[in-house]
This record gives sequence, C-alpha cells and structure tokens, in this order.
Amino acid sequence: MMAPRSQHTFHCGCRRGAVALVLMLLMLSAAAAAAAAVKARRSSSSSSSSSSSSPRRNNRRALAAAAAVATAAADATGDDRPRVELAVFGDSLSDTGNTFRAAGVPQPDLYFQGRYSNGPVWVDYLAAAVANTTQLTVRNYAYGGASACPGGELSAQYPFIRDLPQQTADFANDSSSSIAEQQQDQQRGGGGGPEALRRLVPVNWIGNNDVRLFMQAAIKAGTPPDNRALTTLAIAVTGCRIAWAQRLLLGGGGGGGGGGGGGAAGGSAGAGGTGPAGGGSGAGAGGDEAAAVWPSQQRGADRVLVFLPVVRLDLLPEAPDPLREVVMVLNAVLKGSAAALQQDLAAAPEAGGSRGARLLVLPEATESLAEAARPPFTNSGPCFNHPLDALQRVGDITPCTDPNTRPFYARSSSSSASRRGREARGLATAATASSSTAGGATAAAAAATLDAADRPRVVLAVFGDSLSDTGNTLQAGRVPQSDLYFEGRYSNGPVWVDYLAAAVANTTQLTVRNYAYGGAAACPANGVASRYPFIRDLPQQTADFLTDATSGNLLAVASSSAQQQQQQQQQLGGGGERRLVPVNVIGVNDVRGLLIQALAAGAFPGAAAASALVTSVTACRIAWARELLAAGEAVWRSQRGPARVLVFLPVARLDLAPAVPEPVKPQLKALTEAINGALAAAVAALSTELAAAPVGSSSRGAQLLLLPESSEQLLGAVQPAFTNPAPCFLHPVDALEVVPGITPCTDPDARPFYDQLHPSTRFHAALALAGILPALQQAGLLV
Repeated sequence: MMAPRSQHTFHCGCRRGAVALVLMLLMLSAAAAAAAAVKARRSSSSSSSSSSSSPRRNNRRALAAAAAVATAAADATGDDRPRVELAVFGDSLSDTGNTFRAAGVPQPDLYFQGRYSNGPVWVDYLAAAVANTTQLTVRNYAYGGASACPGGELSAQYPFIRDLPQQTADFANDSSSSIAEQQQDQQRGGGGGPEALRRLVPVNWIGNNDVRLFMQAAIKAGTPPDNRALTTLAIAVTGCRIAWAQRLLLGGGGGGGGGGGGGAAGGSAGAGGTGPAGGGSGAGAGGDEAAAVWPSQQRGADRVLVFLPVVRLDLLPEAPDPLREVVMVLNAVLKGSAAALQQDLAAAPEAGGSRGARLLVLPEATESLAEAARPPFTNSGPCFNHPLDALQRVGDITPCTDPNTRPFYARSSSSSASRRGREARGLATAATASSSTAGGATAAAAAATLDAADRPRVVLAVFGDSLSDTGNTLQAGRVPQSDLYFEGRYSNGPVWVDYLAAAVANTTQLTVRNYAYGGAAACPANGVASRYPFIRDLPQQTADFLTDATSGNLLAVASSSAQQQQQQQQQLGGGGERRLVPVNVIGVNDVRGLLIQALAAGAFPGAAAASALVTSVTACRIAWARELLAAGEAVWRSQRGPARVLVFLPVARLDLAPAVPEPVKPQLKALTEAINGALAAAVAALSTELAAAPVGSSSRGAQLLLLPESSEQLLGAVQPAFTNPAPCFLHPVDALEVVPGITPCTDPDARPFYDQLHPSTRFHAALALAGILPALQQAGLLV
C-alpha cells in the first residue's frame, strides 16, 4: 500500500460557495468582455465561432474539425452572442476532471465527477451563469495538487500532476497546433479558421499548494517562518505566476520565476528577471510563440489575463497564526508584480501584439463571500476528514449528510500521527485535523474503519442508453454538447445513476461501472448506431463488461503501472467480497427507430412490425442475462445461485416525451406496454429455467428482478410539482450532434423534460429516489 504522508488539503463546499465567486468574476469582467465583443462584431464580417467543448491533448485535429463545423453552424444560425474561450490554469479548486482522467482520483464515491468538491466547482457555475448570453468554451488545464512552481513535493509523489509551467506548455501547444490546422483547412477550402471571432481569457488561480507545502516544511522543522522565508516564498510563487503571463503575452520562457529544488515549497527562490517577483524583463522575446496563442484580432488592450489571489487558507478552523500573514504577503507581492509587468507591457514592441495588454488581479474576498452566503453556513467543520490525501483512494470514508451547511467539503489529516506526535499536532492545526492528539486521530481512524467494514460492497454495472449515460458518448464522440448538457449527461444535471449513488454513499461502498451509451439500442440492427459509429449497443456493452470482469478490472482505476493499480485496489478495499448487481435499462431507441421509420411513411407501425419489435427487443435483453450468467465465477466470483441477481428496468414510456405527437401517444403507450409485458413473461420463463438448472450449476436459482413501470405515477408525485409540460428547449437535429446557438430555458426545474426526449434532472431524481432505489433496497441489493 502506498505509504501515508503528512499532507493536508481542503476542498470547498463549492455547490454554494462557488456561486458567490462566480458573481464576483462576472461583475469584474462583464464590462470589458461586452466592449470587446461589440468591437469584434463591428470589425469582422464573421458572425460567430466554435462553441466546442474543452480540448484534450493529443486530440487537436479532431478539435479543429469540430470547431470548423460549429463555426459554420453558428454563422448559419446568426447567433450574435459574444464568443469567449476561457483557459483555466490552477489546482484542485479549478480541476474539473484532469487528475481523474489521469489517475482515477479524486475517488468518485466521495467526490463529484472528478471535482474536489461535493458538486460543481466555480468553473461549472460560471459557465452555466453565462450560457444564455455568451458562447463560452472552457479549456481547463488545472490539476488537483498542482503548484505554481515546478519541482514541488506533490508532483514528485504523483507524476500525473502537471504544475503551472507544464499546464502553460500544454495550452501553448494546443493553441498553436489548433490554429495551424485551421489555417491548413482554410487553404484547402475549409471554414472556421483563426480569424473566426472569439476572445481568449486566460485565468490563473494557483499557489495554494506552494503555501501549503511551505507551511508543512516549517512545521516539520519546528520553526515558524521568518520574514526572510516569507519573502523567499512570495518571490518564488509570484515569479512563477508572472512567468506564466509573460509566456502567454511575450512568448519564450518569460522573465523568471521560482526555480527548482522543490520550487516555492522547497524554500528557495528561482533565478528570474528584475522586480520583486522576477518579472519585468524579457519583454518582446518570443513574440511569435505568443502570437500563436491569441486570436489574430485580439491585440493590445484586448488581451487580458486574469489572476485570482492565493486563497485564504487561514480561514480553515484552527489554522496557525502565520498563515494569514503568508497569504497576505503573497497576494500583495502578486499585485505589485502584476502592476510592474503591466508597465513593461505598455512599452512593449507593437509588432508582438501585446503592447498595452492588461493584467487583472481580482480582489481577495473569500471571507466576505463566505459570510454573505444565503442561507448562511451553519457548520464550520468539513463534511469529512480524508485520512491520507485526496490524491489517493481510501475505501472507508463516510461523508456527512449536510454538506450544503458547510463552507468546506473535505480536509485531510496526518495518518501517521501515532508515529509523529509533535508533527501531527502541528499539522492538525494547519489543516484542521479531527483531533489535537495522536491518540485521538488514531481512534477516529479506527472508528471510521469499523463503520466502513459494516457497509456492504456493491458493484453496480449499468447497461443502457441516454437515460443512464454518464459520459461515455461525451468521451467517444464529444456529445452531448457541453454548453447545453451537464457533464456528458443527457439532462441539465445528474441522472438517476448519480442520484442513486449519492443516496447510498453513507450505507454502501458502491462502485458504478457504467457501460451505457446515448443512442444505444437493445438489438444491434440500430439505425442510430450506424450513423454514429461510436455508439455501443447492448451486445457491445455486454462484451466490454465481460472483458473487464474476466480480467479483474471491474474495480480497477487508471494508473501508470501494475504496482499503482495494486496500491489503488488496496486503498479501495480490493480483495474483499463484493456483490455484483447488473442493471439493464434499454430498449427505448429500438422503439423510437421503428416509430420514426413508420411515421416517415405516414402511418403508425403496423401490427406485424410492432409484433416483430416486441419479439426482438425482448430476445436481445434476455440474451444479455443469459450471457452474463453463463460467464460463471469469472464474473460472479463467490456469488452463486440466488445471490446472482440481474435487474431489468422496463422500456421507458416514450409516449410521455414532448417529441411524440399527441395523436400517436395512445398507440405508442400500448406498444410500450406490449414490450414490457413480453419482457415480464420472458423473465418469468428464464427464472423457471434457472430454478431447474442442474444441481451443480452455479446459476441454479439465480434471480431476475423486473422493476415495475411507474414513470407516470412518479411524474405526478414530484414535489414541488412540475408547472410547465413543455421541454426546456427543442434540439433541431439530435442530441448526438452539436448545434451551436441553442438557448435553453431559464426554468428547467419547472419542467419534467429538458429537451424533447430526455428527462430533466428533477425527473431523474424522482425516478431514482422514489422508484429504482426503493425497489433495489426492498430486494436487499442496496442498503
């Protein structure tokens, strides 16, 4: 197992706290952005550009192509919203999934969708807040654990972390490659080139981990930081942040920054240019590199880089007295260094395009924002204590049930307290550990372990379509589009899988393995999958699952080595017994495909076609159950006989969707009921067959659980009731395609459907919490 380290983190309860931060950002930058947008529209004949989702490294050509398509579509629709590209550099406060994609952390049973919080972070709230007024693309390079200066202790321990210089290099490479490829496309006759109007806004919020590691080093040494040490830290961290601005504006390596030897946390300032933060020199170097970053029409004062101050770590309960001074010194030096660099920029060569560029340092307002939150926070303690570090997985943590009453979601405390009494006490003060004594910390950890041991371990394997997809088509095909849909879900928020997982987080150690793809069908002869080859229908999903299960990867997470996989499995509690619960939620796209085909011919499907559909959908779903049961111990491990339970959800009531014409709804309801009736009969027949299986068969007596169809009843029981039956917006093509210029409604929570086919997140919550979860609990599958 990976050795525990004396490291401490805090993570905001950002579901509320981030909203106030977003409002501050919007107020400070709205006027400048609006003026620039007006200027841009007046100076170009192009009407708009790409609203594609955040790019990933090594996928630039696909992104450039997507940008060209999106630009052409936006031009065609005449969308006149200003087009902004927000490039985010930072640490866990801004990370929206980079460390999760790189290493499977933070762990999904505790943290929300790769964010270091219990819900969306400030980046998400900001994007949602401007969705109706701005075509915003977010390119997020932030990594949890990242430092402003290279060579920090965290990135040395976790090589997947990319500190600020690496994030900057990634961004520069992505930007220059994307522009070059768009220019090539233009030369070949393509559209959407670099002249497409957009405004780049880089945002830098980093330095918190540099401070944290600096304080840890001081506590470990047993000496509080003196003025010289504080000055060294401030010069190093600010130098690295200013070097970021210099590289983006002036190209090359900038004018300096914190150096190696552990960066700022190591206590030594790096060699750098002039001025208190190593900034100010080197103006004019590497202009070609800087030009490759910025849209060609964005020059001079239109180039604005945004700095957020180092966060107030001293607001953590029991934080040491010097910490407030440390943060204040750093932010003061940053403000002065930014002003010095801005003076240099005013005299920079005109040819580089950055003469007169602006640096916007936002005010430090963490304390006032926390106090202004309404309703106010009522509990100053974190939702839970992470015994190691959020960059490692631990299988025995139970979060609180009231995270929205707390400004902080998590904190980390030293798990080596029993071995380092004085250091543990110091670190507990710095990071608000749960106990002021080593013995208390050890006892708390032991109690948490006992609680975790009582929670059953369940692997929920989900097979389905867009009702269950939590990001598979987004990863495979970059849909549904991120400016309309929430985090790869076909809704405006979490879907039933998310709500179910959150509901049992305190009672079940749940791992969700989701194989569902938006657009997928139960049977492989699917017109949708033929148009979108990245979709995997039920047989392909089943094959993927069997590959994972038989190779032992059901609980595996991404890592760079077999040793790391083993370590992470141990942290998850791997090796103990777990219960596999496969869930099959599919068939609505089979129905939809037949309906579209028939209505195109001017009639509802005839009796023969309807009967064939009933037979095929039922057969394909039952074949799934047979295939999983036939896999035996390779999939089920020690689960035998009645302990093997496969769950079917009925085909969803497509007739309830706004997309279905009213005259067709009664016939479609009858067809859906016929399919679900046939499924019930087939489930009963297979159950009888399993009960009579040979005595030695491991699947003898295996159970098939078919949940009741209750969509209409749940829809009517939602409180507060839905008040608008219309969808939040109409997608003119298909959610599997990106269409810029769509403006969703402002009251999605009042509507049962988000678009014309897909339920809103409130409807999903009802399906999960009042329908699916109680049924699974009654069957003894979840606690």
